[in-house]
Amino acid sequence: FNVLNWGKQTDIAEVKARVGDRMCLMGNVNPLEIGVRGTPEEVRVATLEVLEKSGGEGIILSVGGGVSPGMPRANILAMQEALAEFNSSR
Repeated sequence: FNVLNWGKQTDIAEVKARVGDRMCLMGNVNPLEIGVRGTPEEVRVATLEVLEKSGGEGIILSVGGGVSPGMPRANILAMQEALAEFNSSR
């Protein structure tokens, strides 16, 4: 079981195209601009974008590089709610 976690600079669709199904991807919601400084709605939108670009498979949803200190609880919950929304639409 191999997991690839990368920085916010690279789009998940690009990474997915390069590694295919050989690795599980981890990320890639922007940790500071969205995770810490964003609103719950911005987190929701960014999370759904990551899930849609990844195809929703072979991914461990997280902010890129791990949760940053100061990430509001409301933003963590917004990520969870966006994941539930994405899964219910499939």
